[in-house]
Amino acid sequence: MRLHKFASDAEYLDCQRHRRRQRDPSVSINEVLRICDWLQTHGVSPRCRGICHGASLGNEVRLFRDTLPNSEVIGTDLIPLGSDVIEWDFRKPKPEWIGRFDFVYSNSLDHVRDPKATVKTWLGQVKPSGVVLVCWSRGHMVPSEFEMPRPGGDCFEARLDEYILMMERIGVIRDLIYCKTKVKPGRMVIVVGKQR
Repeated sequence: MRLHKFASDAEYLDCQRHRRRQRDPSVSINEVLRICDWLQTHGVSPRCRGICHGASLGNEVRLFRDTLPNSEVIGTDLIPLGSDVIEWDFRKPKPEWIGRFDFVYSNSLDHVRDPKATVKTWLGQVKPSGVVLVCWSRGHMVPSEFEMPRPGGDCFEARLDEYILMMERIGVIRDLIYCKTKVKPGRMVIVVGKQR
């Protein structure tokens, strides 16, 4: 596990702005379908509320809305590029979001300066029965010879087992959802619930 320490907030923001110039959609319909199937199988209502952190272009927001048409799903990003995304630093708590959502989804944990604190913030945003869905892929486990932060804003890298161990210290692992795609094989979504 590696975490790059930035000298300042300004350096971190510059790194993330550089990422925006390289951004491509990193969520697939297959991944969202698998997640929505899991949510419905585990008692989450089709009229659920969700938030997608690090949504940039808003692709995942639209996919969740299309798959769960009666749901209310919003997106956040430091530098939003889509109309379905509001500007917000997802590491920070927002009082009106505490305990409000049935699920929080993100495939951007590799862009955060403090992953543990960020996941704690996200767990605070879900209802007692809600879940945090964190996507992990092989791209989150870059060989250590690469300089950090990587071009594209990645400043945290870890193997899947390290992600799981970190999340077990913060919440309760409820499941792992395998989301194989042609473009990005080996994607897993870690389902984390609140400790009871």
